[in-house]
Amino acid sequence: SSGNVRAINLTASSDCIFNDTRILNNESQIDFYGFYLQSSSNNNVFNSCDVKGNSALKNLSAYSISSSSVNKFVKCEASGNNNSSTQVSDCNVFGFRLDQSNANTFDSCAARQNSGRVNDGTVSGFDLSSSNSNKIKSCISLGQLGLVATATTAGFVARSGSWNSFVDCEATYNRNENTDNNAAYSRIGAGAIFEGEHGSSMLNCKCGGNASKEYSYGICLCNGTSRVCEHCSIATSEFFSNNSLGSNSGYSFGIYDGSLDSTAFIKANIAFGHGYVFDGTSVKDPSEADMNFFIQYQEQYETMNLANIIKEADISNFNIIAEAGGKDL
Repeated sequence: SSGNVRAINLTASSDCIFNDTRILNNESQIDFYGFYLQSSSNNNVFNSCDVKGNSALKNLSAYSISSSSVNKFVKCEASGNNNSSTQVSDCNVFGFRLDQSNANTFDSCAARQNSGRVNDGTVSGFDLSSSNSNKIKSCISLGQLGLVATATTAGFVARSGSWNSFVDCEATYNRNENTDNNAAYSRIGAGAIFEGEHGSSMLNCKCGGNASKEYSYGICLCNGTSRVCEHCSIATSEFFSNNSLGSNSGYSFGIYDGSLDSTAFIKANIAFGHGYVFDGTSVKDPSEADMNFFIQYQEQYETMNLANIIKEADISNFNIIAEAGGKDL
């Protein structure tokens, strides 16, 4: 198509059921959307649907849910979709995308090997923006691939929303594989990113092998444009070997909480393979920014105490930065 493509477009449409629906090998000269829900398209059900092998020159989203709520996706898949050329403007590639949408559920869904040349945009398997109380359960995000030096590549992303939950999920081998040598680049490869979220949680998940040349994270909790991550919980999850690609100049973290005044609750997680890593037969000392656990902490409330935030952690490779005004640790 010479214009935007919306293979299946639902506008203010509710109570529809899609079973075993496949959207395969379409091309768009601008944006491509497989399933596109908008304008209060609520209470729809999608069972065993596939969006595969589609391409766009700009934005691509296999499943796009905008201002629509209480939809259910079961065993749906987005795989092998791609943005095929570098654009001057920012663009994105998403497997499952929610924008200003609430109380949707994703059960046993998969995003696999979606890729893009997206400049300052994002390639992610599951991406939530300004959305609340959505549940992502037993879902996997495997092998999303960013190919431009300024792109963010991640398995799961939640930005500026609240009370979203990720349970029994896995994010593996999501990478920005651009290796250009330029100190100004800010490539990111992550299993999960929470940015400006409130009350969202990750429980019993696994994030491993996610990487880029600059910044590699199992999970990254960071400031949003208008607020920090607050009251989020990360529990009983595993973060392993999310290490920087190429040279050793990048930064690698299992759990990274860089949100000042954060009140995230981090309990009984395992993070390993960051910092103390093997290089051939020898063990390298970690740099000050290669850590299994990295917490940036500033006392915000009189009752706030680091011991109430981080529980049951392996502290053998733990780095805490206490900002000015904080208590002694």
